[in-house]
Amino acid sequence: MSLPSAATLLDALDHGAAVLDAAGRIVHLNPAAQALFGLKASAVGEPAVGSIPALRGAENELQAALTQRASRRSDLAWGDRHFELHIAALPDGGAVLQWHEATQRSRAEDEFERRHHELAAASRRKDEFLATLAHELRNPLAPLRTSLELLKRPSIAEETKERAREIMARQVTQMVRLIDELLDISRIGTGRIELVRERCELRELVDAAVETVRPALDEKDQRLLVELPGAPVWLHVDRVRLTQVLCNLLGNASRYSERGLRIWLRAQADAGGVTIAVRDEGIGIAPDKLPQVFRMFEQLDEGSAPLHGGLSIGLTLARRLVELHGGRVHGHSGGAGEGSEFAVRLPASALSGAGT
Repeated sequence: MSLPSAATLLDALDHGAAVLDAAGRIVHLNPAAQALFGLKASAVGEPAVGSIPALRGAENELQAALTQRASRRSDLAWGDRHFELHIAALPDGGAVLQWHEATQRSRAEDEFERRHHELAAASRRKDEFLATLAHELRNPLAPLRTSLELLKRPSIAEETKERAREIMARQVTQMVRLIDELLDISRIGTGRIELVRERCELRELVDAAVETVRPALDEKDQRLLVELPGAPVWLHVDRVRLTQVLCNLLGNASRYSERGLRIWLRAQADAGGVTIAVRDEGIGIAPDKLPQVFRMFEQLDEGSAPLHGGLSIGLTLARRLVELHGGRVHGHSGGAGEGSEFAVRLPASALSGAGT
């Protein structure tokens, strides 16, 4: 029994293969290569470069193999497909070319690289977040310590004592709020938070939120303009959580607005639900950075966190609490220096009839 010829062996391969002469002309194309590249047997005798599309980018390797009679390997992209090209130089001149499909491997490598960069970025953001968290938790300690030292003095005036108590109460409230928000983020992430829905009126929630953020607004001499529907808007929501959402939106607007600027809170209701929007004249956000403000551990690049303080988790928490109500939060800004607007849209299921 005679051994099969080289051409017969190449034709039996399920991947593309070709034989070239010393001048780089096609001597043989196996059926897999003909089908892969859309070539016919008439391509035999033609220069491989220019005839075989999946040689683009490997011309130098091919020329080196033919002139130096040394085998070469190259990674090639052809359309949306990727190949490993193996060039085996023949002793008497010429070469055998084989194309091995590597598309899936290449895509897996690209996906791995993408995930690697994402994880590295997430790790960096988390480190920055933890550093900011440590700073935010440490900030209230200095005034607390100073106030305690004042209260220890036997001859301190009653007015000074009262002022020290107010400072301590304010700083403790700030720390409690910060820790509560972190705990809420954790509870939502693990599915351990439940809404306690009750019937309440929109104006009550707005008034409660405004009362909470009023000290921050007054401290920066900011003016809040509230526009609510003339008729009562009855809701069936978690009163505490939705008030928290409004506090976070207003607090965010105040934090990223300079002294003396205006902030608007507007609400309107229709048959499809209710929309509550908070707009400010603050530092604004580049449109391509808007998605970042809703991400945990995310800080914008403009240096806003060191300048204006805060962990920037208020919007993350607000969005997740609104989503638990079946609603959504949208952000809009004209860019840096153009202010921002964040709108809460609650569905019709969040509305409550006056008689229920």
